[in-house]
Amino acid sequence: MKWRSVPCVVFDGVLLRTCDSNKNIVKELILALIQLIPIGNVTTYSSIACLLNIHPRIVALALKKNKRPIAYPCHRVIRSDGYIGGYTLSGRRADSVKEKLLTLEGVPIINGRVSPNRIIDLTKLLLT
Repeated sequence: MKWRSVPCVVFDGVLLRTCDSNKNIVKELILALIQLIPIGNVTTYSSIACLLNIHPRIVALALKKNKRPIAYPCHRVIRSDGYIGGYTLSGRRADSVKEKLLTLEGVPIINGRVSPNRIIDLTKLLLT
C-alpha cells in the first residue's frame, strides 16, 4: 500500500500539521485520533481514513505496528461492517484480546459484531 500525502488538517481553526506530511506524521495523526475515542465506544478504520484522506488499510497497518496499545487504544477501531476485525499484540495475532478489552470497556459484542449504537463517526464528531 502506497502512502499518500495528507492534506492540511484543520481542527477548530488551528493547523495541526503542514501539507508536506510523510508516513510518520500520518501515523502520529492516527494515534492522536484514536485517543479521542471514548471508553465504551469504537470507531471504524474508514472513519479515521476519511478524516486523513487515506485508505482504511493504511490506518490498519499503522495500528498493527502500535507499540503502546494501552496508551493508544487501537482496540477501539473496528471494521465498517461492525465486526471487530484483527488485533496484533507484540507482533502476534491476538483477536480474542481485542474482544476482551472491548468487553471490559463495556462495548457489547454479539457474534463478533459491535452494537451499532456504540460506533461513533469521528468525521461527524470533529467536523460538525
